[in-house]
Amino acid sequence: MARSQASPRAAQKGDSLAPEKAGPGANPLAAEKAGPGDNPLAAEMAGPKANPQTARSDCSNSTGQDGLLARLSWALKTRLKIAPKTVAGAAIPYLASIAALLALIGIARLALGPALAPGPLPVLKSLGALASDGTLFDELGVTIKRALQGVLMAAAIGTLLGLAAGRLSKALRYMAPLVASLQACPPIVWISLAMVWAGTGSMVPIATVLASTLPLVFSNTAQGVMSLSPRLEAMSQLYGVPRLRVWRKLILPAVAPYWLAGLSTVLATAWKAAAVAEFMGSHDGVGNKLYWCYANLEMEALNAWALSLIILGLTLEALVITPLRRCAAALGARGMSS
Repeated sequence: MARSQASPRAAQKGDSLAPEKAGPGANPLAAEKAGPGDNPLAAEMAGPKANPQTARSDCSNSTGQDGLLARLSWALKTRLKIAPKTVAGAAIPYLASIAALLALIGIARLALGPALAPGPLPVLKSLGALASDGTLFDELGVTIKRALQGVLMAAAIGTLLGLAAGRLSKALRYMAPLVASLQACPPIVWISLAMVWAGTGSMVPIATVLASTLPLVFSNTAQGVMSLSPRLEAMSQLYGVPRLRVWRKLILPAVAPYWLAGLSTVLATAWKAAAVAEFMGSHDGVGNKLYWCYANLEMEALNAWALSLIILGLTLEALVITPLRRCAAALGARGMSS
């Protein structure tokens, strides 16, 4: 009887001392099932980083001034301390570029004088004057319209020709030299020919943009079609998949990342080609304004128009070109994974 009575006490004593001797890592499954709230000493030693949800609930359960201070403290520790580093890291390249530009302006002013190299303030003042009377937006609208017209024509023609060349080897063999010759010609050739054939006007920049961007759309579209696996096409023929479904489910998804990547490059170069063509063969647009400012040595206005083109390019890069490239990369990665 004594032995039988002592055994439960020994077992109880042994059970109570077992977690102390075993330590916290002896049974991870039991610790995981217990949860963070079953051991307040361990939770207190771990701090808020061990369980952010617990720290957040503690902040939300507090009331009054202490609760507000707790929430602010938690936000500063977990989120806001990362933001300055991220913002500073993203702003450093832009600040470095602005500093380099200001340094170049200072060197030019020392070498050429303020008459030929005006400072930033007169240029910004001239740009504000152009924007206030509407001239800036009118001329930018003309340039953008011509560039978009050329891009749309190049996208339509290049896509059709690229699809045909990607599907038919004979078509690719005959079209490739023509497209290569178009790509090898500098824009000045198309500007000169358009001025001789059509005179000055909107046709010169539109034709220049079309001839400059058509090879990019064609080559990217044909490459996208040729990237399609022949096994998938053979399988679709074996199972009798309709041709429309093959185009919609196989060919067009394969072409999409290449086409979007080409379109982003086309948009990045179209407005530059349009401005160069307007400089030589148009009676309006930003390029035409640059020409007359150059001819009359109006350096402040010349730099203001140049700055407007830079702002246009940066805006297109941030709002249109970069999202298109990310979309193309995402579609390409999804196609490779599938």
